Amino acid sequence: MGWLKTSIFSWLGLMGVALFVSQQWVTWTLLITGITALAYLDHKNRGYWRKHGIITADGSVPIFGHLLKSFDNSRMVWEYTNSIYEKYKNSTYVGTYLMWSPSLLITDPEVVKQVTIKDFDHFVDRRTFKVSGKDKYANEMLTSAEGAHWKGIRSVLSPTFSSGKMKNMFPLVLKKADALMEKLHKVTEKGETEVDMKNFYGRLTVDVIGTCAFGFESNCIEDESDEFEKKLAKASNQGMEVIFQILLFFISERLADFLGFGVMARWKYFKDLLTHTIEQRRNSTIKRGDFLDLILEAQAAQAEPGSTKHEISSDTVIASSVIFLLAGYDTVRNTLVIAAHIIAQHQEEQEQLRQELQEIVEEHGSLNYQNVMEAKYLEAVIFETMRMYPLLFALERKCTKEYVLPGTNIKLEKDRFIQVPVWSLQNDELYWKEPSKFNPDRFLPENKGDIVQGTYLPFGLGPRNCIAQRFALMEVKVAVARLIQEFHLSLAPGREELGINKGPMMRPFDTMPLLLTPVS
Repeated sequence: MGWLKTSIFSWLGLMGVALFVSQQWVTWTLLITGITALAYLDHKNRGYWRKHGIITADGSVPIFGHLLKSFDNSRMVWEYTNSIYEKYKNSTYVGTYLMWSPSLLITDPEVVKQVTIKDFDHFVDRRTFKVSGKDKYANEMLTSAEGAHWKGIRSVLSPTFSSGKMKNMFPLVLKKADALMEKLHKVTEKGETEVDMKNFYGRLTVDVIGTCAFGFESNCIEDESDEFEKKLAKASNQGMEVIFQILLFFISERLADFLGFGVMARWKYFKDLLTHTIEQRRNSTIKRGDFLDLILEAQAAQAEPGSTKHEISSDTVIASSVIFLLAGYDTVRNTLVIAAHIIAQHQEEQEQLRQELQEIVEEHGSLNYQNVMEAKYLEAVIFETMRMYPLLFALERKCTKEYVLPGTNIKLEKDRFIQVPVWSLQNDELYWKEPSKFNPDRFLPENKGDIVQGTYLPFGLGPRNCIAQRFALMEVKVAVARLIQEFHLSLAPGREELGINKGPMMRPFDTMPLLLTPVS
């Protein structure tokens, strides 16, 4: 689409010149010609799915396609996609348009499995925004890398998240969770107290990332004025500002950079901080065994004679550190906040969870990596939370080579995109009995066999799933377990319902108060 962008800006430039010299007839000629050309291009592209014999979802508008309705602030982020899913789910494939880009919505979990696992070699890549200039390091993020380069980076980073590495990090996570409990006891020392869980869980996740990934102590749990956590919370705010940045970047990357609205502009503070930390670590002989040490060791190993390891550049090290910070803070914090609120809503399930944790301590003396990760009801509670409220409401994959859609003779062209409606599949009564009901029993070992593969996707599916899934689950399990051990959770007056922001991203309200009462 580069030629289109160049043509549009050339046309706008000519029109501006014409206006400047007051040649109104030239201006109107250019305006009419431009609108006609855009209308023709739009009409031509809108026929793409019809030409291929695939139903097109209602609601497409000229130029923007279905994009504007996805950014509608009057409803929840998943609602528009779900309305398409519900109307056309018996069709398996539904055509949509993101501006001029055709995108195929897949509604059948069997096909979801096919494209994400069995035929993954046709769908290796995601939609990416290629960045140049000062932010080009972002192209090295695992979420942005493509093809063999993505595979190479993934192979280098995967050992960082092995069960052995997680077991070594468990005491660090538990120590931070214990520190949070001490802080909450100080806050609630006079009895039942209203506590903003988004605030406290945000501080916990910052401290966990700091100690487990980068070897520094941010002390956000104790110090409410800590600059690091405040900047991270602001940078992670996924509001309309982010959508504006992406749209501006799509129109003109140079203009976005000039105005300070590049897609990575909000992460400059952390990029500079991590660059400094990486240089310090390279010049140090002390090894902490954290994420940063592991990736630097991998970079050094690939430089050894005869090494067959994938090359890890300095940009890759920085990008991997930034994405760990970006994803590790926002997603874990929001999952913890939602889980705590749902547990407070369901007192019977809360007591059952507390009973399981008490039995674990009675048997083993304390929580450890093995018994926390194997706690059946704890896992069921967290999995059911993520089923009802997946932070990623849809998955997207790019077709990297021509592909015949399963069950048809339709060929999907290279560079087209498929979309998987995660929220819809995880909340469809066809696959989940009473999907709006919180029922952790669905995920107990004896019931897991009833779950249809391809309908539960909070971490994605297939080789391109979340690489840090094991670390995220460990942190969430520890944080929830310690909170339930120490406090009884109940709902704050006026905040009985879980507050989710409307608009383009799945996020809890800015404050999420609960009543905490110390468990005697």
